[in-house]
Amino acid sequence: MPLCGSPERESGSPFDSTERAPLHPRDRIDMNGTAAVDWMREQGWHVTHVDQSVLIRVVCERITTPSLVLGRVWSTPMSLQIVPIRTEQELSYVSLPLTGKRSLSIEGTTHALEAPSLFVHPVATPFELHAADSGALLFLGLPSSRVDPWLPQGTQARPLSGAAVYRETLLSAVMAVLSADAPLESPGFGLAASGLQQLALAVLQSAVSQASGKQPPAGAAAAIERIKRKAHDRAYSVARLAHDLDVSTAHLHRLFKPSGSTPGRLLRSERLHIAQELLIGGHANTLELELIADQSGFSSARSLQRALSAQALESLTPPPGL
Repeated sequence: MPLCGSPERESGSPFDSTERAPLHPRDRIDMNGTAAVDWMREQGWHVTHVDQSVLIRVVCERITTPSLVLGRVWSTPMSLQIVPIRTEQELSYVSLPLTGKRSLSIEGTTHALEAPSLFVHPVATPFELHAADSGALLFLGLPSSRVDPWLPQGTQARPLSGAAVYRETLLSAVMAVLSADAPLESPGFGLAASGLQQLALAVLQSAVSQASGKQPPAGAAAAIERIKRKAHDRAYSVARLAHDLDVSTAHLHRLFKPSGSTPGRLLRSERLHIAQELLIGGHANTLELELIADQSGFSSARSLQRALSAQALESLTPPPGL
């Protein structure tokens, strides 16, 4: 679904409080009333309902390259029927709500669409988007060839929630790029665009993984519950877990085999989850990392950093067979 059209600017943008000179790589529109409705129709957004007491307004800015589209859009409350439009670039669009309350209806089901969720736009199925109040969302257009491997066949189109640490990093990076004036042809912008693609895929992969995670093996319920309670203890190990459950480590691994996981992997994943929750909200210095590592069960800050780096690398590598 292409976003934004020819540049047009008005003062008082919801995105900034000061006027800036137009930037070469950016398309920008700021429209009211009928002009906004007509522009949205050109994008495949068909207005179906508006609050008559509120003047329709849409503000949108984007940056476009052959392999990446990114931007943000703000609008007053309204309901839209969105009809996907094929583009020459063969891009798949992902939306991340920033502010405001929205819901989307697709194939007879209605879902809330609010931060921190994300939504991968279906390439062929129309859907309805309802904005209860004014708000903004961020969008990215990524090559479909990069997005499709992360969406298993039959995946239902609905909002997903990915790893918060990746989402916050992606939002900060996109906002920084939108505020910069680097020309599209510069090597620096090319590297930034490549990095944004990777970050977006990391968010998508973590969201799909959480949404389609396999059910825990029946006999492993006690082990999973104990791991969640003990993961913060850096001295806790798989051997200790087996001892607490009065089973051998070999039997413990057999319990997890049907799921394709292991007790060690689950313990590490739970520790990463704790660490990521503690890391949200800002960058951590060395001392803070040591404290977070201690609170999340890692033996050291270096061990925590290695685990986070390994997880990020895994997120950018599609699993075998996809």
